[in-house]
Amino acid sequence: MGDNTIQSSEQNWTTIQNNDTLKTKQGVITVIIKDPQWNEIWQFAAENGKNIAELAAMHGIDIPVSCGAGVCGVCLCKVEDGKDTVKWDAFNSPLMPLKSDEKWNPEEVLACIAGFNSEKFDDWEDHTVVLQRTY
Repeated sequence: MGDNTIQSSEQNWTTIQNNDTLKTKQGVITVIIKDPQWNEIWQFAAENGKNIAELAAMHGIDIPVSCGAGVCGVCLCKVEDGKDTVKWDAFNSPLMPLKSDEKWNPEEVLACIAGFNSEKFDDWEDHTVVLQRTY
């Protein structure tokens, strides 16, 4: 039996059939959360369509949230790695200034409105995002 590859960008999966076995491969965004002292707290796989605070809460990680709209800054996180993977305005525009690098990639995000660049879920590569809680 030959190799067959079927790709579907709508479902974000690849099936590779080889010698009567099926394998599914999908790019993964791993999110690592650190506390204010840079100690790693937890890591989890990102999900498209969920903000960072929501994903953290689903995994038992406390990122303080007050307004939930990008206004107060309580959920501010520093982006240590994966700046091109994070989208700071995924669910709303931040109403406070946030730091970015020279390419406009975020160096800070508000976890209540930040998510991930959707094209990173579709590029079939693995990505890592490292965030530090500031509170």
